[in-house]
Amino acid sequence: MEAFREAQRVDRDFAMAYWGEAMAYNQTLWLNQDAVAAREVLLRLGPTPAARRAKARTDRETGYLEAVEVLYGSGDRAFRNRAYADAMGRLAAAHPDDDEAQCFRALALMGTVARSPALLGE
Repeated sequence: MEAFREAQRVDRDFAMAYWGEAMAYNQTLWLNQDAVAAREVLLRLGPTPAARRAKARTDRETGYLEAVEVLYGSGDRAFRNRAYADAMGRLAAAHPDDDEAQCFRALALMGTVARSPALLGE
């Protein structure tokens, strides 16, 4: 996370640095998410989703910001995970050569799968 924070110090309006720090609070594979901390990061970028999107430098960056907004938006975690997977699906379809979008879409889809207590060791 320190690299993202350093990028924010260098350029306070670099939206992707805030996106990256916010995404670090979503650890899909370990079923760990700190939405409160992630929302605080997003608030440092701007007070509203519209203000944050306005700092995106490309349509691609806008797509990433729109996706993170739904990931940490309203609704329960299952709803937000599904909405995030849908948003990442749209981004991946719009940018088929964006390897990161493809990977984050796959990871987002993993977050929508119900996990068996037996698989979790519970």
